[in-house]
Amino acid sequence: MRCTIEGPTGEPFSDAWTLSIVGAHGASETRELSANNPECSVELAAGRWSLSPRTSTLAGRVVTIDVANATLRPVELRWRLEPTGSLQGTMWTSTHAALKGLPVTLVSLEDGRRMPRNTRGDGSFEFEGLRDGSYALHYGDPASAVLAVRRIDFHGPRQILEASVAPPLQELSVRVTDEAGGSVPEALVAGTGSRGGSIRGHTDADGVIRATFLPMGRYRIVASKLAIGRGELDVVVGDEQPVVVDVLIRQ
Repeated sequence: MRCTIEGPTGEPFSDAWTLSIVGAHGASETRELSANNPECSVELAAGRWSLSPRTSTLAGRVVTIDVANATLRPVELRWRLEPTGSLQGTMWTSTHAALKGLPVTLVSLEDGRRMPRNTRGDGSFEFEGLRDGSYALHYGDPASAVLAVRRIDFHGPRQILEASVAPPLQELSVRVTDEAGGSVPEALVAGTGSRGGSIRGHTDADGVIRATFLPMGRYRIVASKLAIGRGELDVVVGDEQPVVVDVLIRQ
């Protein structure tokens, strides 16, 4: 496959740029192209691929192509880059204090591209390099968000969202133990809440994982480690101080 890019008004493009290549089954690659190199050649395996070029301030629309096992002639793509902009927002706690460190993820509804961020110390977040289009904004883990997913129809160059307020959020420490009462480091722990929020990761050297930004509600926690076993626990996260719960794993 051969591709060529040009500037917003059709002028030859001379800056450095990147080409994003995403396969239908999750394979992805970002190819870095140097300045004064507006053309590239890419070999793709058979299948469906989505491609798009971008710089820090410009981007090209996503093009999806089907590559056959054998092609009679090379596929040729040409993009005219378009200006991009920024999307800004702010997250507050239920007591209207700045909410720091909350994961927020913007997902393009056109090509599925995910852009993860964490809120800053003042509760703000920003996504840059956005083309005009439709996006979904997830607060917290996209698989179990703490607020309803927010659809955004973005129009550059800059868009500022009204502040969002999170529900009361708590912390929970999960300690994983074996049948002898010993701590289990590197155990896989996962759980989702009845009102959003997620617990996901591995225990530390003391067999503990600390989960944050959990809405109040019931959680089913599952812990496991090969050669030791698996365990489950139902726990209710309420409006109390952070607590520690124990999950016993066994064969």
